[in-house]
Amino acid sequence: MQVGLQPDIELKVDYLRAENKLFWQKQRKSILLHHYRHSRQYQPICLQAELLKHQTHKLLPLLPTEQMDEFTKATTQFVRDRLPTWYFKLTEYATVWENYVSSMQQIMERHFGKRSERQGWFVNVSPDLEKQKEDF
Repeated sequence: MQVGLQPDIELKVDYLRAENKLFWQKQRKSILLHHYRHSRQYQPICLQAELLKHQTHKLLPLLPTEQMDEFTKATTQFVRDRLPTWYFKLTEYATVWENYVSSMQQIMERHFGKRSERQGWFVNVSPDLEKQKEDF
């Protein structure tokens, strides 16, 4: 329970935290099930990337509203209406998100090359092929 909040809001915040924890546990389970069903011994790096993405999304304070049930949506709206606006500012999480985006871009560049270097469906057109087309 948090210090300084009204008792009714404290109970609702605790409920939202419990729902958030349960949601992320279910998400992790579904990621693992999907991976082991479809690519058990293949793509271990993809599994690591998915789990890393899952871990960074867990840092956000509330679960996505489109996946909430009606009672949880109502509780979330009640807490948002009662708490001061500074409580929901996510400046700390914005830096974590920026770090995540930059690390994902580095991973993509390391595995697939820079976007400007890729052409077509990850196929580079060689200059010799262009010359052969002109000569033909």
